Amino acid sequence: MKTAYSATAFVLGESINALGVVKALGRQGVPTYLIQSLPDPVSGASRFATAFQAPDPIEQTEAYLQYLESLQDGLGTPGVLLPTTDVTVMVISQHRERLARRFKFVIPPHEVIQKVTSKEGFYELALQYQLPVPRTFAAESVEDVQRVIDQLEFPCAIKPYYSHVWRSPEFRRRFGRIQIVKVDTPEALLNAYRQFAVYDSRMVIQEFIQGDDDCEYSLHTYTSRDGQTMINFLAHKIRLDPIHHGSAAFIETAHDGEIFRMGNAFLRHLGYRGMSSFQFKWDPVREKYFAIELNPRFSLWNYLEPSCGVNYPFINYLDSLGEPFDIPPDYPDGVKWFSIERDLSAFLAYRREGSLTFWQWIRSYRGPKVCAEFSWDDPAPFFQFLRKMSKRAWNALIKRFRKLFR
Repeated sequence: MKTAYSATAFVLGESINALGVVKALGRQGVPTYLIQSLPDPVSGASRFATAFQAPDPIEQTEAYLQYLESLQDGLGTPGVLLPTTDVTVMVISQHRERLARRFKFVIPPHEVIQKVTSKEGFYELALQYQLPVPRTFAAESVEDVQRVIDQLEFPCAIKPYYSHVWRSPEFRRRFGRIQIVKVDTPEALLNAYRQFAVYDSRMVIQEFIQGDDDCEYSLHTYTSRDGQTMINFLAHKIRLDPIHHGSAAFIETAHDGEIFRMGNAFLRHLGYRGMSSFQFKWDPVREKYFAIELNPRFSLWNYLEPSCGVNYPFINYLDSLGEPFDIPPDYPDGVKWFSIERDLSAFLAYRREGSLTFWQWIRSYRGPKVCAEFSWDDPAPFFQFLRKMSKRAWNALIKRFRKLFR
C-alpha cells in the first residue's frame, strides 16, 4: 500500500525532461502539478500529473511567480518545487527567499547557480579547482571574436553563454536542436557568430575536444540538503541528436570510477546541494576526461534512473520536505534509454554519413531498455507524440508538394 503524501510536487518545465519526473513521482503516489510555460501536449497528457499553462518565466517573471503562488495558496501543505530547465532553476534561485515562504526545495547556493548556468562561469570555477576543462573565451561582439582568433586552435567550438538561449522556439525553428557548433576556420567562426548573435550576442568560443559521439558521458548526482549523502548514476552516450553536436538520443548505464571521483570532488568543493547533471568527454588523443558543463537540474534522460531503482525525483521530494529517504542499491550496467523522435532522427543522419547501418541500429536495442515517450501504465503521452509526429510529417509533405508545383 502506497503512503499518502499531502505535499504537492510542482514539476517546472515541459517535454520528456518533465515527463520523466512526473512519472517517477506519480508512481509513488505523490500529487503532482506540471507547470508548463510552453505548450507541450505530450508531457501534459500524463495521467500522473495535472498540467497548467503558466506565463513565461523569463519574459514575465513576476506573473510566473504569482501564478505559482496562486496555485499553492489553494493547497494546505507547502508544495515542493522540482525544476527541469535552466530557466526555472534560475528563477527559483533569484527569488528563493520569496518562494521559500510557500514552497520547499533543495537547490545549490545562488552564487553556484549563477556560475554554473553560464559557460564562462563554469570555466572559471573549473580552473579554480584545476578540473580538466576545454580552454574557453567569452565574446559579446564580432570585435571580441576577432581579438581571440590568434589564440585559438582550429577546429574549435562555439556555444551560447546561457544554454537556454539556443533552446528557444525561435532559435530552434531556424537552426534545429544544436547545442554546440564545430568550426574549422576563422572565417567559419565569424560567420557562425554573426548568425547566432541575432538571438544573443553573448557566446563562448571553446577548444574542441577530440572524440566521437560515444566519447561523451553524463553523471547525475543528488547531493542531500545536509551535504552528507551523494547518490551517483552514470550514462554513456551512444548516439546524439543532432549528431556530433546535440544531446542524448540513445544512452546506456555505466560505471566509471574516475568520473565519479572528479564529479563528486568538484561538487563538494562548490558546497553543492540538490540535483546535478555533469557532462564529461573522453579525449582519445590525450587519454583523459574533460568536464564540459554542469547543469543544476534534472536532465533529458532522467526517466532511465527510476527504471533502474534510483528514483531521484522522489528522493529530491522527500529531502525537500525534511523526510528520510532510502539509499538506492547500485544500478546495473547496460540498461538503455532512447527517445523515438531523437534516435530516429539520429539514425537517419548517421546512416547518411555512412557511420551506422540499419541492422547495426536495430541490434543496438538488444537487452533491457526504456523509452522516453512510451510506458504501458501511462500511454496517453505516446499517442500525443504520434499525433505530433503525424502532423509534422503531413506538413512536410504539403510543403514538398507546393515546391513541386511552383
